[in-house]
Amino acid sequence: MATFKFRFRFHIAHAGLIRGQEKDLKFLLPNGHDATLHCLAADSISKATKFVILSGGYSSETEALAYGTKLKEAVLCYGTIFRVGVDIGKDKSSGSFSNQIKENLFKDQGVKLIDDVHGLMAYSEESPTSAISISATGLINAKDGTSFTEEVCRILYKDIHINSQIKLAMELMAGSFFESSPRARFLTLILAAESILTPDSRSSDAIALVNQLIKTTNDSLINEAEKNSIIGTLKWLYKDSISLSLRKMANHYLPDSTYDGLSSAKFIKKCYDARSKLVHTGKVNEQKFNIGTLAANLELYMKDMLTQIANL
Repeated sequence: MATFKFRFRFHIAHAGLIRGQEKDLKFLLPNGHDATLHCLAADSISKATKFVILSGGYSSETEALAYGTKLKEAVLCYGTIFRVGVDIGKDKSSGSFSNQIKENLFKDQGVKLIDDVHGLMAYSEESPTSAISISATGLINAKDGTSFTEEVCRILYKDIHINSQIKLAMELMAGSFFESSPRARFLTLILAAESILTPDSRSSDAIALVNQLIKTTNDSLINEAEKNSIIGTLKWLYKDSISLSLRKMANHYLPDSTYDGLSSAKFIKKCYDARSKLVHTGKVNEQKFNIGTLAANLELYMKDMLTQIANL
């Protein structure tokens, strides 16, 4: 009976964040299956920014994909814990060779050619298989290959489950490491902070006031388009503001932490104030808001927040 293998390809923001003089590193997954960390387009792990993790011996494609998905999320969690830019992909190939070329290679050499998917895929181990594609900062928390694989396995052992909100925030945080502009990096990080919010409802008195404002708007003589627009905006007032929700989350999860000399709640408020100025005017008062400094501290804040929420 044919067994199946999963192949997970991911990128990191800078070479050297995972270290090792070898090109391949074998390790054992918590499920008992052998795995290999392999670097792409480089002669050693230390010089690579593109990697694949391969593991075989699974009884079905579904089983291989299920464990591969766990591994993919574990690598994303690793990036969060150690503040490493990790691009785990969208499980799609960037280019493809024709079926005719693939069939000819299999006929001539007995090798099955598969598209080089950026992310996760699974395939039968029945025939030799090769993946191929059509090509188109200071190092912090660098780890050697063994430390990387051990930490990923530690996360897998905990069997962590992250919901779609947390996963999005982790992906945004990981993506921020690929931004060269401090402003773009800062805005990506503050968006990550916003993406995990679930604002609380306001008090019954506040909701009653909002309802009164909606009724007044409905009774007004303005045209329907303006009326609907204003009412839509007013309905957002049923919930706490984003700024208040960010402060509540900071006080709940990081009550004793400080960033840039400020309590977590005051720091995230300062970040959101800077975000509002930047988005609405395109600039900030650099004496009050040093975007580079805010981004560096916000990176640490998001690492602490996400590791707390996800219990990493």
